Amino acid sequence: MKNKCSTKKLKSYNCFTDFGRLEIKSTSITAIDAETFGNATFEVILFRNNPMLTKIDPKAFSKSAEAETVQVLGIFNSSQYSDSEQVFELVNYLKVKSKVGFDNIGIKEIPDNAFKTDLELSYLMLMEIRLKE
Repeated sequence: MKNKCSTKKLKSYNCFTDFGRLEIKSTSITAIDAETFGNATFEVILFRNNPMLTKIDPKAFSKSAEAETVQVLGIFNSSQYSDSEQVFELVNYLKVKSKVGFDNIGIKEIPDNAFKTDLELSYLMLMEIRLKE
C-alpha cells in the first residue's frame, strides 16, 4: 500500500499531526480561532511577543485537549490578551499537565475557581500581571 504522506500533494490526509512544540512568536496575529490546528496535537504551546493577540479560542487545540497531550502552556508579552475568563478557560480546557506561565499579559483579575479541573501543575508562573485592587 502506498504511503499517502509520501506523495507530492498532501491534500487533506492530515499526515503530520503529532508535534512536540508550537511556538507563535513576534507576529501581528489578533486571534486564534476554533479548529485552527485541526487534528494536530502538541505537548508545548507557547505564544511570545504577540502584542496584538486578543483571543485564543481553546477549541483551536481540540485534538490536544482530547488527547490530553499538553504539558506546557505559556503566554508571554501579549499585553492585549486581557480576558481573564478566556485565559483560564484555555488552561482548563487543555488540562495542562505540568507548567503554566503568563508574563506581561493584560489580565486584571484571577477569577474565582480559575482552575476548574484537577490540574497537577508542578509550576505556575504569573509575572508582570497587574491585578486590579
